[in-house]
Amino acid sequence: ARQVTIKTWFTESCSNCNNNNNGGGVEVAPPPPFPKPDDSLDVVDSNTGTDSSGTGSFNSIRIQNYTLPALGSIPVIITNIPINTTSISMEATLVGDANNNKVYHNPSNAYSPSNNFLKIQSEKDKFIPGTYDFTIKTTELEVEVFYIIISRNGVVSSQSGKGTTLTINSHIISIPIDNSMAPSSRLIVYYIRSDSEVVADSFPFNVTPLLNNYVKLEFQSNRIEPGNSNTLDIESHPGSTVFILGVDLSVLLLATGNDITHQRVEHSISQFSPFS
Repeated sequence: ARQVTIKTWFTESCSNCNNNNNGGGVEVAPPPPFPKPDDSLDVVDSNTGTDSSGTGSFNSIRIQNYTLPALGSIPVIITNIPINTTSISMEATLVGDANNNKVYHNPSNAYSPSNNFLKIQSEKDKFIPGTYDFTIKTTELEVEVFYIIISRNGVVSSQSGKGTTLTINSHIISIPIDNSMAPSSRLIVYYIRSDSEVVADSFPFNVTPLLNNYVKLEFQSNRIEPGNSNTLDIESHPGSTVFILGVDLSVLLLATGNDITHQRVEHSISQFSPFS
């Protein structure tokens, strides 16, 4: 398996940086031996310098190594971004590549007139009906946040009345999730600043099962002779009304493909999702 090295540069603002260096960070390479597959090596360069405008800044460098899977695609998640980061640059190289080919990427930052942001975090993005905790992070305090959940081209849940006031930068809110949000939904958390700016973030997630109820049926015997009886076992929620229709097998031989199946229902409902 091939390995790829990802180098990430964080350019950070620094009001107290000295002018002893002529700017930028110094590239730091991993020490031998080279890390084993999927090991990560974080290297931070705290050199200081000044940019062209005279504002102090410095670069910190993070080096991570990944093993490429068969499809050749890997997700790269950037965490613990320094709070004063003004720009991010990324470089990827194949380990042992004789031509030393490299690719570059510069993630763009979100825009806010007031430079304030909100982030939703969760340990997973697939849920069954229940109540779950979401972490809400903000760059300013004493804000009143609200949430709405959109699914099937409409709002299926929202926070009524007074919102949640955040007194710390990281706060946990509990949100109930039900089948009306299946198969996919988007959680939107927001607050409105005094200058009318809306600070928000969204989080897509999936919900199973698709339907509130279910039905399962099975004959106790798969083969029976004419004139004999068989027992059909039916399972569903208590109080459910179940209808049974018997169809001769020869009818199915002329089927046109219009039979209602769970897969067809799920596909049809998913077409109403604004982010499918």
